[in-house]
Amino acid sequence: MDENVDNGQYLTKKVDLKHFGNQYIRQLVAGDYHSMFLTSMFAQAVTYTTVQNELYVCGYTGFGTIGHGSSNNATTPVRVFHQDWLLERVVGISAGQWHSCVTLANGRSYTWGYNSKGQLASGGGRNDVPNLASGVAMNFIVRVECGHASTVFLTSKKLEHTNKKTKIKYECLVMQIQKRLRTIWK
Repeated sequence: MDENVDNGQYLTKKVDLKHFGNQYIRQLVAGDYHSMFLTSMFAQAVTYTTVQNELYVCGYTGFGTIGHGSSNNATTPVRVFHQDWLLERVVGISAGQWHSCVTLANGRSYTWGYNSKGQLASGGGRNDVPNLASGVAMNFIVRVECGHASTVFLTSKKLEHTNKKTKIKYECLVMQIQKRLRTIWK
């Protein structure tokens, strides 16, 4: 397909991969109204090689969905970052209807976008830029998945150390449980 396609309701737009320079796309996810691209590039130093990841998002910015702090929609991918991401790599991304989430190598998670049901795990209202998911900050986040208006955080907790082996227990923390389910799951 050489051109953008407008079927009257949705616009299908090609994303020029040259936009990412010498980085490759490590992970790609799509929310209802936005897309996220986690890119990687190797940085070579004299004594070590590191992987640098960057996050790019494009799409509808209503409710802070794409996290770049502007009210302008992004028709081409824009870089989204938080100062904490300079110290720790982004290792996972997820997109919901109007919210997004990243997981860092240190087990922290950052969320942004619409928070009508508590799906950001960071208090009420919406976040136009990434914020620490404070509701799950005491846990080591292994993976995050965003749903329509919910977010599931998979965490690991060290239970015991025996013979230099660590047993890991996984727990799922579900943010935004509908009222009728809250009473069942308590």
